[in-house]
Amino acid sequence: MRIVLSVTAAAAIAVLAAGCSVSGTPKPVADLSRQVVPAAEFPSPGATAVPPAQVPGIVADITLRPLRGDVDPARCTPAAVETGSAEVVVGPGPQPGSTLTEMVVRTSESLSAFASAAKECATFTGGATGRQVVTTAIVSGPTAQNGADRIQIVRTLASPGAPESVTTLDQWIAQRGDVRVVVQLRYLGAADAAARATTAEFFETAVARAFGGG
Repeated sequence: MRIVLSVTAAAAIAVLAAGCSVSGTPKPVADLSRQVVPAAEFPSPGATAVPPAQVPGIVADITLRPLRGDVDPARCTPAAVETGSAEVVVGPGPQPGSTLTEMVVRTSESLSAFASAAKECATFTGGATGRQVVTTAIVSGPTAQNGADRIQIVRTLASPGAPESVTTLDQWIAQRGDVRVVVQLRYLGAADAAARATTAEFFETAVARAFGGG
């Protein structure tokens, strides 16, 4: 009887140990849902939270780090962010034909490193198709305000052979610790001043929601 009990106990321990070794130490997924502005509070009606399955693709469109394919030169590949816990809401923009997107995401890259990369790689080839010429200009920042670092950039995406069809991404970005907030106005051609002002105002709402305004 003692032998049976010992064998049974040993087997149970072995199964438990095997289970731990296979699964590893579980890592909790960060919940950022309370740090993103609800879709109902976007400036224009019709905004919606992006389903988890579609988040990686939208994140790639915002960061310009491709899901597949390469960036040329390779050293200009944007840093990765944690798509598994990212929260993204997309809605109509303040200008006809534009879209307004907010992304709250965790990243190991500081905003100062992000700014340095933007300066060093002001032009590279990548984008969603891997063939777009991406040009980045820093509008302001990086600066610190109310405990968060901020930067504003403008990126243009031009496809070879179609210089008249340029997509512009105006991005307002804030970061505290490893949490980054990006508000993006995406449009074809040029945005009017009113659209940018509306987006800048919404960015302040997004920052206050993410970081508590202080």
